Amino acid sequence: MSRIATAVALAVLATALVGCSAQSAQPSPSPSTKELFAKVMAETQKMAAADYRVDEAQLALLDAADARGEVTITDMMDAQRDNQQCLRDAGFTTGTVIADDTWYPPFPRIEYITGPATMDTNQQSAIIESCDAETVKYISRVYSFQPQAKESYWLAADEKASSIAQCLRDHDIPEDLIGESTEEIVMAAVRLYNQYGDFEIYPATDCMQGLALPTTNR
Repeated sequence: MSRIATAVALAVLATALVGCSAQSAQPSPSPSTKELFAKVMAETQKMAAADYRVDEAQLALLDAADARGEVTITDMMDAQRDNQQCLRDAGFTTGTVIADDTWYPPFPRIEYITGPATMDTNQQSAIIESCDAETVKYISRVYSFQPQAKESYWLAADEKASSIAQCLRDHDIPEDLIGESTEEIVMAAVRLYNQYGDFEIYPATDCMQGLALPTTNR
């Protein structure tokens, strides 16, 4: 768990919890899953259209997902296999495409990527970036930010909340710092790891129980 990622998670969750506690005289209705997906997709398709490197296969995946209302793990596996082939065509050695289930939802990725010995680091980075943009960058963006991904993460967090809370108790974190809701418990675990705020007096400990860092509020 990197310190930068931890700081981002803290900022996201802090904003979310403050927002949840604020009172509103006339709360706006929450957008539907369909509306939220359509917004993410429209933003991403606009970005993809402006990127000359994007290939037809990735555009076709975006169009199909747009019609379906969701980017599936199958879409992502297909895109990563295209990415893998792009890298191999450029002389890279790669591992297989796997679904990393330490993320919610599981995130398809290439197991390992090794550049040619004849190519310097800058050249390798440029090719990796180019292949990513060509094959997977934009379908991956929708997969990560679509509302279905958010729902998947927080359902997993609900399942782990009691064990995360118990880990916090086992490390002498008082109940008022742990909180009651899943969001509060997850935020407490992130703060403990980073020794942030009221948690700075406690030893840094990972109580996330294998749960990835949150990227959005519930």
